[in-house]
Amino acid sequence: MQVLRALQALNEEIARRVTLVISTMWCTYAFALFVLVPFVVPSAEMLVMYISSSFLQLVFLPLILVGQGVLQRESERRAKQDHEAILQELQELQDIHKLLLKNTGA
Repeated sequence: MQVLRALQALNEEIARRVTLVISTMWCTYAFALFVLVPFVVPSAEMLVMYISSSFLQLVFLPLILVGQGVLQRESERRAKQDHEAILQELQELQDIHKLLLKNTGA
């Protein structure tokens, strides 16, 4: 059971990191240059087509979707923590306000 959790954590970390790398403009530039390779080396056209249609689409698409899900869960967790901290601060401010009202006799 612990091995499965560790494997899931590893998979999610890989998906998160790959998603963060793939989601950059630098990666977009690299893919754009890759697509232009057949203009420089016409014999590489089939290889570029194969890599783009198999690896990039069949591997990166699901990987990015998993990574997006991991990033969304992390974002939701942080938002929940922020919300709880804000509610706690609000409660403390309300308590201070009540104390001030009590001490001033208002």
